[in-house]
Amino acid sequence: MGITGFLKSGEEGFITEQSIISFMLGIGFALISSLTGLWLTTHNNHLAAEIDDEVQKDKSDFFYFLQTEVIGKIPTTVQETLSQLNGTISSLNSEFRTVIGDLKETFGSLSKDFGDSLSGNLNRIDSTVNLLGNNIESIGEIFNQQKEIIDKMLTAEYTTVLKK
Repeated sequence: MGITGFLKSGEEGFITEQSIISFMLGIGFALISSLTGLWLTTHNNHLAAEIDDEVQKDKSDFFYFLQTEVIGKIPTTVQETLSQLNGTISSLNSEFRTVIGDLKETFGSLSKDFGDSLSGNLNRIDSTVNLLGNNIESIGEIFNQQKEIIDKMLTAEYTTVLKK
């Protein structure tokens, strides 16, 4: 098919009608493949352009939002800039004082509640440790007494009594 079929027929010494048809079919397939590739490339470029337009529109909307809603009015003179800076710092100071006051109040109540609770828990722990300390001495004495009893039992006189 195509040029190979056409050249093969040339080896026999003549060009046949079948070789010309085969050559033309090969050219037709090449044209169809080329047109398909061109159409796909054009279509993909069109889709990419549409997406790029959407991205540019979204960027434009975002920057418009930033400029109008977030940044606000941009001062044009030094005096306007300083006045805006002074207003921003003043509002920040008043809000900061409010927040600090709320934090002090919250931490004060928390530390009072936690401190009272912690003090009670520490007192309980202290009394428990003292009680255990006193009992450990008693337990140590009991172990010593048990050891003495076992030592006595292992002596000859108790052993003979046990054997009887």
